[in-house]
Amino acid sequence: MTRSEYSFGIFLMVLTVITGFLHAVAYLVIGGQVFYLDVYPYYFFLSNLIYFAGTAILIKYFYRENYKAAFYTLLLTALLTLVQMIVLYNMISNRHLSSLYFAVVIFLLCSSMVFGATLIFSNASLRKWFKPAGILILITSALLLAISLFALTIKESATLWMLEQASRWISLSTTLTPIFFVLIFKEELKATDNIVFKKEDKQYAIFKFLLLVAFLASGYIFLRDSYMSHYWYEKNQEKTAQMIEMSDQKTFIGSQGDSLSYLLINPVQFDSSKQYPLVISLPYAGYEASAAQVLSENVNRLKYPAYIMVPYCPEGEGWGGVPNTPVIDQLVFEAIESLDATENIDINRRYITGVSRGGYGTWHFITERPDLFAAAIPVCGEGNPSLAPEITDVAVWAFHGEKDKNVPVSGSRDMIEAMEEAGKSPKYTEYQNEGHNIWYQVSTEPELWTWLFSQRKGM
Repeated sequence: MTRSEYSFGIFLMVLTVITGFLHAVAYLVIGGQVFYLDVYPYYFFLSNLIYFAGTAILIKYFYRENYKAAFYTLLLTALLTLVQMIVLYNMISNRHLSSLYFAVVIFLLCSSMVFGATLIFSNASLRKWFKPAGILILITSALLLAISLFALTIKESATLWMLEQASRWISLSTTLTPIFFVLIFKEELKATDNIVFKKEDKQYAIFKFLLLVAFLASGYIFLRDSYMSHYWYEKNQEKTAQMIEMSDQKTFIGSQGDSLSYLLINPVQFDSSKQYPLVISLPYAGYEASAAQVLSENVNRLKYPAYIMVPYCPEGEGWGGVPNTPVIDQLVFEAIESLDATENIDINRRYITGVSRGGYGTWHFITERPDLFAAAIPVCGEGNPSLAPEITDVAVWAFHGEKDKNVPVSGSRDMIEAMEEAGKSPKYTEYQNEGHNIWYQVSTEPELWTWLFSQRKGM
């Protein structure tokens, strides 16, 4: 190998560490939301281009040095990594191949463990930096494999959350592995003779420049968007905490003995001689319910006096419609009906709304129990079009972003089309060039809340 190849390899390994570290930190802080940042496809492509280019040079080095075990196991690991990247990209972009992802990850972790072992026990271990690299790869891969397999046996959401956090920290540590290969290449670079600048050196310099510019551009946007996602998450947590503080926290025990925690905000300036509408705001996690946050503001409580109910969404569970997710819909239905006996609720003015996971739930609730609701506002959700005829006299105003990567816009389009084919007249607003985070636009629609509170069963 030439000095240019060693130098380029060092450059690629350093960039691999930086891109991998930034990705791991972002994933640690904002979780799966990182996959849906607008810049992510570009960052994803660039970081993998850098990784595979660096891996190709390392594979060539193993071949030249006759480290056969390391050569073949790294080649296998690289191929499995490529498969994982393809499956992951398809999962993010169009939700295809998700059933394959776990199996691919298991095979990849096993291959990584074998690769790590070859760096420890094969002739490659004679180079001093390969052995610690192998130890790091073997330990982290084994831990991630153990966590992945153990998670299959766990149903408790708190334990699953802890395992997920542990895997994120371990993944963060794996990003440091290329540093050992940098040290190896630096030693090789010192051992090679000084060679006059050649045409191939100029080509490598151009590649370095282009990759560096691309990395700086996409890396900056990736960091900025990750920060903003975290910033708004923290703001949302503050609003949720304020909403919880003004709410009555209740627990409902269902007919099967299951319990449901929920928040109930009473109408401001309550008059016991009146009946009030009930707004069920389905959160996308915990008590994080966007509509409830808006309607619980003083100005809206005065303008639209109503009961606001926010059922608690446990980690890993949902309201229905989301594939492979446990559903607690029947328990919520029972809790809603139980309020009739204790609160002054106008049963002809029950409304349901939710964003994302809550949007799925909104479609699911009105197809499962259309008798309960007078109106629904599903935002960035998806339903089952074959059940659209079940939505009898429920008024619907649905919203979606045209470029939503979390929930495909077809989720709303197909439901609206199916309702129209069934003779219904739903309202639908689609925001052009917008993604998943459209709640601000939805909440500021001039006629939204007036429309909602004017709906009545049987109109």
